Amino acid sequence: MKNEDLKKIQSQFNKRARNYKEYTLWIENDEIYKKCTEPLNSFVKSIECLDLGGGTGWLAAKEKNKSGRNWTVLDISDEMGAKVPKAIKFVKGDFHETPFEDNKFGFIIALSTFQYSNNLNSALKELKRILLPEGQVVIAQKFDDNYGSNKKIFKTLTTLRNPLKKQIGSSLKFKDSLKKNGLKILKQYNIKHNYKYPLDKWLSRSGTIPIQRQKEILSYLKVIPEEIKEKLNIQINDGQISYDICWGIFVCAKNIYKYPSIAIVATLIVERTINQEKYILLQKRQSLYEEPEYHDQWELPQGKLERNENIRDTAVRELFEETGLTLKYFREGEKSNNISSIKIFGVTPYFITHLEGKHNFLSIAFIVDAEGELEPQILNTKPEWISISKLKAILKSEKVFPLNSEVLQKYVDEHEER
Repeated sequence: MKNEDLKKIQSQFNKRARNYKEYTLWIENDEIYKKCTEPLNSFVKSIECLDLGGGTGWLAAKEKNKSGRNWTVLDISDEMGAKVPKAIKFVKGDFHETPFEDNKFGFIIALSTFQYSNNLNSALKELKRILLPEGQVVIAQKFDDNYGSNKKIFKTLTTLRNPLKKQIGSSLKFKDSLKKNGLKILKQYNIKHNYKYPLDKWLSRSGTIPIQRQKEILSYLKVIPEEIKEKLNIQINDGQISYDICWGIFVCAKNIYKYPSIAIVATLIVERTINQEKYILLQKRQSLYEEPEYHDQWELPQGKLERNENIRDTAVRELFEETGLTLKYFREGEKSNNISSIKIFGVTPYFITHLEGKHNFLSIAFIVDAEGELEPQILNTKPEWISISKLKAILKSEKVFPLNSEVLQKYVDEHEER
């Protein structure tokens, strides 16, 4: 990071150190703390732990008091470092270029840290460098997922209140960055909380927001339409402001596995009868998928096999992540004629297809039964129950992900034969 940027961030946090705990309400959020430290339950107590951008060391101290583990806090602010308890080692430094040796820490937490990165790829690579091969890292960030089509409001308010913050964007975009920089996602949690602050303290932000900009923030809040405030749960009453914050928490490990040149994909046709009519589950590929040439195309729930997974594991995981549904069982794909001799877990898949190009995929499609309601764990996915008549119209006039177009056409044709 440039020295000028570092000095600005250092100056801001030196000011905020005076009443950091009083202002930063999520410090008291026990759910976030538990999700961030939960992976430590599977580690021996002798591992070295790092709180990256840990400020006053409140999280490291809280965990150490319970477990006795060795913790180090890295932060850019001297004033924050002065508040770190003596039992915790404090190191002043930039998380883009830490002073630590390779493979130093078995467990790393980065809580609300990377919005101050001017080079996220560099920061994530550094994180991977100092993590033990068998270690884990937990990254928790605030994302704009909750704002939907009103993300401009989130961006404008964030920039007005703190121009030093970079726009992290959505959890799906951040997830893609993790994967590209060699971090394998083991678990992901999405947490939404409503926060309430005294308006004057929220506007001044520990004395880091000039008076003129505070006036600009108030003016901007006044022009946000009431229906949007209601939708985003922004309320200003009795000298207080409250609003929702969406957290994404990623538990990651070093990913030393390289995908094969052909990625194996578990593709799922999820059927459900609604008002005596057959429906299947489809979703639009979002704008942040890693294959931009396929953006905004209809697709089935599906995903690539990850290391140490079989196709059943992948199907269960991807269906839950993308839709919130729980897979009950695979149905026999007895009508298929291109793979009639293949059995996977005793079941003949419905269809197998291959897509070649910039990205190569081999899709193994199953018809499955699933239970539950649509509650995607990845906030950017929008699954929909689609009737067979609507599916026919989609295949005729809309874009469909090429890996799925053939199997969907086969499904429609067979349905018409029944």
